[in-house]
Amino acid sequence: MAPVRLWTPPTDPPGLPRAPRAPDIFDHRPERNRGMPGVANDRSTREWDNRLIATAVALGCPRWAAEQCRTHPPARHALLQVWGDVQLAAMGDGQARERLDYYRWCFQESRQQQHISDTPAAPGGILAAKPI
Repeated sequence: MAPVRLWTPPTDPPGLPRAPRAPDIFDHRPERNRGMPGVANDRSTREWDNRLIATAVALGCPRWAAEQCRTHPPARHALLQVWGDVQLAAMGDGQARERLDYYRWCFQESRQQQHISDTPAAPGGILAAKPI
């Protein structure tokens, strides 16, 4: 059996300054997130968050929306599942490839219907950022 190689998306060079914090779009009160799976902030690293964000952006997610995983554990969990699908697809899993195609299609459709955009200040839409 051949060794398994993990696919890692390109990330920013180490010397590049960190992107400004994305506007927060989630309600972090504990009662709002009770029972939701998540990866706690103290269980992740900046490098892993960068990897998850780069994976989501490579699939078409706006960077500011993917950046939510830095502060919202359920968002980090969701992106970790997406990253896992990328690994499975790289190993030849047909169902994982279908899920990746679906993620790409969802982001493309959401952009066409103007539900999401590359700027968090864009008005309206289900993923529009809260005003600062």
